[in-house]
Amino acid sequence: MIDFSSDTVTQPTDQMWTAMREARFSWMPNSENSSVTELEALAAKLTGKQNSLFLPTTTMANLVALLSHTQPGDQILLDSKSHILWSEEWAYANICGLTARTIETEAGTILVNQIESALSKHQFLRRPPITLICIENSHNAFGGTIMHPDSMREMGETSRKRRIPIHLDGARILNASVALNETLETMVADADSVAISLCKGLSAPEGSMLCGSQAFIAKCKRNAKRLGGGSLHKADIPAAAGIVAFNDMLPQLAEDNRRAYELGKGVSALDHQALSIRTVQTNIVMLTVDPNFLTAETLLHQLEKRNIKTKLYSDSTIRFVTHRHIDDEDIVSVVRNITEILELFS
Repeated sequence: MIDFSSDTVTQPTDQMWTAMREARFSWMPNSENSSVTELEALAAKLTGKQNSLFLPTTTMANLVALLSHTQPGDQILLDSKSHILWSEEWAYANICGLTARTIETEAGTILVNQIESALSKHQFLRRPPITLICIENSHNAFGGTIMHPDSMREMGETSRKRRIPIHLDGARILNASVALNETLETMVADADSVAISLCKGLSAPEGSMLCGSQAFIAKCKRNAKRLGGGSLHKADIPAAAGIVAFNDMLPQLAEDNRRAYELGKGVSALDHQALSIRTVQTNIVMLTVDPNFLTAETLLHQLEKRNIKTKLYSDSTIRFVTHRHIDDEDIVSVVRNITEILELFS
């Protein structure tokens, strides 16, 4: 089976397995000399932030960030198709007691004038406080689109002027960083906090890093413990793999991005009126199908019959995600099989 369903299917590398077997152990509350401590220091250094916290998932990292930046009853400003809004079970409302002020965007990038407009609007002379701006880079729902550091810089200037922090859901921020040939520190410089997944393209078995100021991470540690994320007593094992992920896996992300581009180019070259491909910027390819010709679900099932696994993203769209277990021959195979399916239904 060629599995394009997600980059979370990646297996640890041999170097990661070795690091996990040799991990330095300590009880997490007293982890001065452990893999967790080393990983948190490395993440802080790479992002240019003062401190970081190792957590089980990016979903938890986002939730801890929301709890630590806001108070119940506040509003958060975020893109209408963001992962925090639609893919995290509305934890911002159910657990944090927040409401969402959504922004319609072209490709996940919230513009400064949209922020200013949202902050100035009120009804019945009421202005429920917007206390956090949430952004996503790369943006999953838009097909791995990148928010450029220039846009981040403009947003950062506005947020600082308004004294409203920015949280960056950066689950795949390193794919964006590699695509632009920018450092991770540059990519996250204007965010007050950032969550980074270790277990997607970076191939670690689990974990996410939440990075920010010393005061912010101190709050995060308390909120993580309340959620059950502060009791990872054997966290040194996955943390050891996370260190390898940060140090060794960036060249692989460049290959993942390249193969996604080749897949998009190959399918676009079919020039079939029923298919369309969004511009590929990182390691995600969104293929939209005209339902009058072929439903996305039918295409997905036809690919599965040919041992190609994808993800149904909407009624008309399927998603392909490239990762280190996808090679060039797999890309050629997908394009060939899509061609055969199109001929079958013509």
